[in-house]
Amino acid sequence: PCAAAFHGCNSLSALHFPASLTDIGASSFGECYKLSSVTFAAGSMLSTIGLNAFDACRLITSITLPTSVINIDGAFSNCSGLTSIVVPPSVTTIGGATFANCTNLESVLLTGTVSSLGKMAFMNCTKLNSLNLPDALTSIESYAFQNCANLANLKVPSGMSSIGSCAFYGCSGLKRIVISSTVTNIGDSAFAYCST
Repeated sequence: PCAAAFHGCNSLSALHFPASLTDIGASSFGECYKLSSVTFAAGSMLSTIGLNAFDACRLITSITLPTSVINIDGAFSNCSGLTSIVVPPSVTTIGGATFANCTNLESVLLTGTVSSLGKMAFMNCTKLNSLNLPDALTSIESYAFQNCANLANLKVPSGMSSIGSCAFYGCSGLKRIVISSTVTNIGDSAFAYCST
């Protein structure tokens, strides 16, 4: 769909995307407040989910993305009902604010080739307690996990080079951090107010 194609369609409750769809445009289904089910046909060719594509779709609780997806750019911000998501191995980039303010998100499985987490990617995911960072990850941008107060353990992958400013600011539950020797830059206030 084109940008904002179904934005604010408040009666829309379910979506099933055909295999032929390659891109979901920016804000396509943003603020579809009754949307609770999103599924994809077998053999999906979807590669990109655009900025704010499902912004504030608060009734979506879980989603399984097709293995063709490469780029997720701010797609699920403010989806406060989302509790879990599996990011397929095909994804290389998780853009800024992709899961920001998903306040009920508890677990994220990042696999395979994700090399970059954008600014505010998981900011204010206050219930997030389970997170694995893939070996391909080289940078975590600013504010990526700010205020993820339930996150207790963190192991930085061996290929990581940069942790942005305020990346883990306010992660007050963080008890253990293992930082790889490959990290050459840790930004200002990266771990500020990790009070435990």
